[in-house]
Amino acid sequence: MGFKGIFAASFALVILLAVLTVGFAYNELESETQADLWVAHSHQVIEQNQFVLTLIQRAESSERAYLISGDPQYLGAYATAQGRLPGAQTELTRLVSDNRDEAARVGILNKAITWRAIQLQRSVQLAKSGDLAGAKAATLIGTGGGPGANIRQTSEAVTASERRLLEKRVRQAGGVSNVSLAIGLALAAVALLALLTFVFYLARANQRLVRAMAETERANAERARVEQRLREAQRMEAIGQLTGGVAHDFNNLLQVILGNLELLEPALGDNPDGRRRLASAVHGAERAAQLTRQLLAFARRQPLSAQVINLSNLIGEMTEILRRTLGEGVEVSTRVTPDLWNTLADPAQVESAILNLAINARDAMPDGGRLTIDAGNTSLELADLETAGGVGPGDFVRVAVTDTGEGMTSETRERAFEPFFSTKSDGKGSGLGLSMVYGFVRQSKGHIRLDSAPGRGTTVTLFLPRSRDVRPSEVRAAPDADPASNETILVVEDDANVRFTVVTILGTLGYRCLEAGDAASAVALVEAGAEADLVFTDVSMPGPMKTRDMADRLRELMPGVPILFTSGYPREEIGRDGGFDASIDVLAKPYPREALAAKVAQLLAETRRASVRRA
Repeated sequence: MGFKGIFAASFALVILLAVLTVGFAYNELESETQADLWVAHSHQVIEQNQFVLTLIQRAESSERAYLISGDPQYLGAYATAQGRLPGAQTELTRLVSDNRDEAARVGILNKAITWRAIQLQRSVQLAKSGDLAGAKAATLIGTGGGPGANIRQTSEAVTASERRLLEKRVRQAGGVSNVSLAIGLALAAVALLALLTFVFYLARANQRLVRAMAETERANAERARVEQRLREAQRMEAIGQLTGGVAHDFNNLLQVILGNLELLEPALGDNPDGRRRLASAVHGAERAAQLTRQLLAFARRQPLSAQVINLSNLIGEMTEILRRTLGEGVEVSTRVTPDLWNTLADPAQVESAILNLAINARDAMPDGGRLTIDAGNTSLELADLETAGGVGPGDFVRVAVTDTGEGMTSETRERAFEPFFSTKSDGKGSGLGLSMVYGFVRQSKGHIRLDSAPGRGTTVTLFLPRSRDVRPSEVRAAPDADPASNETILVVEDDANVRFTVVTILGTLGYRCLEAGDAASAVALVEAGAEADLVFTDVSMPGPMKTRDMADRLRELMPGVPILFTSGYPREEIGRDGGFDASIDVLAKPYPREALAAKVAQLLAETRRASVRRA
């Protein structure tokens, strides 16, 4: 073969290699692109299917919460879920329209979900009309039988089918690559360069596949972790709302009990047995009041007196108290970072939180051990926060309480902050210690973290927000209260027993009283000509008129007359739910006779002094 033949053969080989290279490159790119599209589509179907299931479950849980508590705020989440369901179902149907079998399964699922949504709507309507028995029956019908009984199973069947389809498509894509590889190996006998080119592209495609699979696994793991955190935060929030509502209603009952016990005291005279029984009853009622405060602490509705404080001094002062409280078997040590930042928190609640954690640590070390309190400065990023709950990243003062005790199992850790949950024997704990700490920290816009394992002890870390204010908060002293001077007080309270008790107590203090059972009645009484020197009103009352509207109207009718509010919720909750500003006067239930007398006398005295200055 001459030069021209060799050149022509070489040129033909170069052209062949170029064509093969381009062919292989195009084939690999096309296969990879198509595989990515099918993978993305399958993941989209699975995620949309899970989203539809989540919406109907969220609607069910909100409906059940409303049936149990009667609290209409749950209807917001219910309405949101119900409103988003039709669009989500339509999108799922669109995604599987290219697969007849999958479309049939989704059709069955949509029919079951639509049926269940109708049952939920019927249940809510019955509950709103007062037919709780019918509502619960409708709920049982939705869960016990009918097309909506197997929603989860049908949804899981859709997901399983889509995963099988995904695996089949991946195998098909792999089959195409294998054919290309076989062709390349056959041609490699003619041209080594073609083989090397093919191997190069195959290796690159394999690396991409490995990276894609690793990234998918990481994404799935992160999604599962975030979903678990979200469910935990929602569960704790629901428990907190239910707990706070119970505590509020319980405060009304305690107000009646404590008020009447105080009214009984003068009637007992010098009867020692009667006074002893009365003191025992008052003590029991006060313990019940403390329990409601603990419940409000968990629900993040306790009244706080936040101040700019430096915990280095507070921890130093508590060290000796902790040693005496925990006993000689527990070694107490503290570590405080120099130049510890200031924080904005209620110092009494911080002391209570540290004391609760220390007592829990002592109980976890029955044979003695070491308790360490470590305080320092830290900055948290969003990724460091285990649950969102409205708490964002930033600078925090960290307080870690560590023991060398028995530690907790994973099941105990998951429920550690729930109210009334305790691993102690009966009579050795209320189960509210950690829940109080949890509620206080979250109410203070902080964060709490629990680390524990069997045999490795426990560390509870509090993160309280940093304050850049170096001056301590000033507490303004209330003016001296004047004694009662036969003024008239308008008492507005929907609970007849509470209203009777308050009117009786005010009568014993020398005041005349006018009564109204709701806001509209109070306004009507004043519009009819009644006059009062002070209005004492509950915040949450039924009726067409809101308490805030009543207060505005009474200020128009009786300018300068002070209004004293009372509620089973603290000031922060009143401001958020009732629309009041922070300047209102509030007396939290249950209140003793002396507190009511002092507050009423103070407001009347301030009004009299203001009248003198105007004159």
